[in-house]
Amino acid sequence: NINITQPPFNDIRVRQALAMAVNRAELVRWRGQDTNREGQSLVPRGYLGFTADNGLLPHDLSRARALLAEAGYPNGLTVRVVHTQLPEMLASMQVVQQQLRRAGITLDLQVVEHATFHQQIRQNLSPLVYYAAARFPIADIYLTQFFHSRSIVGTPTAVANFSHCGMADAEIDAARVSTDRAEQLRLWATAQRKLVENVCGVPLVEALLVFARRDN
Repeated sequence: NINITQPPFNDIRVRQALAMAVNRAELVRWRGQDTNREGQSLVPRGYLGFTADNGLLPHDLSRARALLAEAGYPNGLTVRVVHTQLPEMLASMQVVQQQLRRAGITLDLQVVEHATFHQQIRQNLSPLVYYAAARFPIADIYLTQFFHSRSIVGTPTAVANFSHCGMADAEIDAARVSTDRAEQLRLWATAQRKLVENVCGVPLVEALLVFARRDN
């Protein structure tokens, strides 16, 4: 999740550079291909309303470096990021950290206890927030909690909108009350396109749950 209201990420070219520096295929190989797959949208695959037709930027280091230069960072930039010490989330973020470094984006990770992490990211103390979540599989829940203006952190109705995005509010609200399934799907798709095109967040990987069972 990228806070689009704070420098340097208030410049969409910097957000685009970050998005193109991320290598999802490499993340999946590192985490394990049997239990992980690439994120394709800001809504997970398999969720009602998911669409991969959203303009997600591809991995492209040379273009990422060029965008940074255009934005006034020819020598790269450093961003202070608050992150949890939970091993699984920290290890994943350290891989992302190395990927971004290749494009000239240095993450200065401030590793804190998990409860402190949640407290500080809700105080806008981190312009980048690596957030892992599992929700009921309908696009509305992800879109509402993470990308509706009513959910912006620091407001009375805050949930988990760390990006401070609100450009898809109309589609999210209309889809929630529509009784026409085709129209509902169209609205959710439009919302995803707006949010992805504005680089409000960058999908990384989808971790599949693994269950062991016995016949008895």
